[in-house]
Amino acid sequence: MERLLARVVSEDRSPMVVAGADLSLLYVNDAARSFGWNPEDVVGTCVLDLVHPDDVKRVIAALEVLDAGHPMRSGRLRIMLGNGEYTPFDVSPLVLAADDGPAFYAFSLRPNPFRDAQTLALTEMVAGAPPEQALAVLAAEFSSNRPASVIALDVDGERRVVGPLPGVFAGVVDGVQDVTPGTPWAQALRSDEPVVLESLEGLPDAVVAAAEERGLCAAVFQRADDPGRTMPALVTSWAQDPHVVDMLTLNLRDLDDLVRLALDRRASQERLEHMPTTTR
Repeated sequence: MERLLARVVSEDRSPMVVAGADLSLLYVNDAARSFGWNPEDVVGTCVLDLVHPDDVKRVIAALEVLDAGHPMRSGRLRIMLGNGEYTPFDVSPLVLAADDGPAFYAFSLRPNPFRDAQTLALTEMVAGAPPEQALAVLAAEFSSNRPASVIALDVDGERRVVGPLPGVFAGVVDGVQDVTPGTPWAQALRSDEPVVLESLEGLPDAVVAAAEERGLCAAVFQRADDPGRTMPALVTSWAQDPHVVDMLTLNLRDLDDLVRLALDRRASQERLEHMPTTTR
């Protein structure tokens, strides 16, 4: 066990835990104290007891992927702190093969970057930045070490995309939004519910090629009404694993709230600018 813990790097400044095959916690590093956990009290409990009930299914699905021999990138989970409150973390799971026994699960927990991205985007909005500028900050920061996001919206008479992915991932080419029936982005623009994509089958060749180049194979698309524009905005999140589409939907819900706020602020500002002035 000592050699196993050495491989986990017990002096890591971020919380890190090791669980057995039955998901009971065997080890919690000292960094967990900064989040209100007493390692001595946490050891022996089930790792799922620290996870928000709505996120438990995603943990189980991720572990099934790991058990099948496939690597998993970090994903967002709401974890219970020592005070009983839940806060989002980026959780990186890993299977560790012991020298003389069954495998163990190791989980590295790092503060989720969304709150910082949210703060940056809101700061841009308050400063009067146009929505594409504020949302570019949000998409770039939100996608760091996470599923990649891209946001499409109308700006100055053309369709523009912001985020780390090219426009083709939102069906935007040369400033024009593709609305071909049957494409996931066209479906999303007409629906109030997220549109889930679990494979690349049926997508345009250019999208398939771009996705395969980046190892992406799953996505969720969500419209966001854009007051004063003929076409809604589109919020899209892609990932490399089709098992995490529920996590992508959760990601989009967070992104969607800020996208709508930015677009509503733009509409309000435009109404003020076009209001007639009165003179006495």
